[in-house]
Amino acid sequence: MVYIAGIDLQDCLRNSGISHAQGVEGIVWFTTFAGVFRGFASHARTHRHRHPKHGLPHSSSDTGVPQAPGHNIGEQQPAPLVARVLSPVVHAAIILTPTVYVVGTAWGAMEQPEWFSNWALPDTDLGVGPYAALRTLACVANFGLLYVLRRTTQEIRAAAASEKPSIPQEGPYSVVRHPQAAATLLSQVTYALMWWNSIPLASAAAGALYLAYHLPHEEHLKETDLLTGTQYVEYKKRVTSRLIPYIW
Repeated sequence: MVYIAGIDLQDCLRNSGISHAQGVEGIVWFTTFAGVFRGFASHARTHRHRHPKHGLPHSSSDTGVPQAPGHNIGEQQPAPLVARVLSPVVHAAIILTPTVYVVGTAWGAMEQPEWFSNWALPDTDLGVGPYAALRTLACVANFGLLYVLRRTTQEIRAAAASEKPSIPQEGPYSVVRHPQAAATLLSQVTYALMWWNSIPLASAAAGALYLAYHLPHEEHLKETDLLTGTQYVEYKKRVTSRLIPYIW
């Protein structure tokens, strides 16, 4: 039996008519919904900042949406063709895949749609308890990644609000140079474990390929920025990993 504050949770589930599988799926669903909500909210803030309407504030300090430090004043080169082709595919997958899960699972009363379940990961010898624990731990890890994304946004805003042109270097940026990309990529892996589904792994693979071409180009632009290029070169010497410490 599982007790919290003296309450038998298993007894509560039995009396509520919710199956164990639906209870676990509910935890996964709410975790996924939190990520989807944050993603749409962030996209909306960015859209309002880039396409301000009459009467709305135009500065980053008014909207709360940070601008990238510097203005890439310097050498300009087009992004690699592979990155340009994969960019819309990867970004659509990041948004649509969890959205489809949230809508489809809610419609099925906390049961994944059959077509979605057809992409399930291979069965294991894990029992019901360990299987549920693994999916729940993946939810905890996903919330941790949401916290990392929040911290990176705070660091970007702090750098943008600086009197002198600067780049974010503290918090997650002291570990890897692209913590937002790393957290987004790892979130696809946590989705795969949370949903026990292979679709997010395909999204993660496409995302990794995209970043392999995009990040070197992005870093080149930062290094040639006349305002913050020197800072970024020194930053690269201090933080040597792009996405995964000591690996990539």
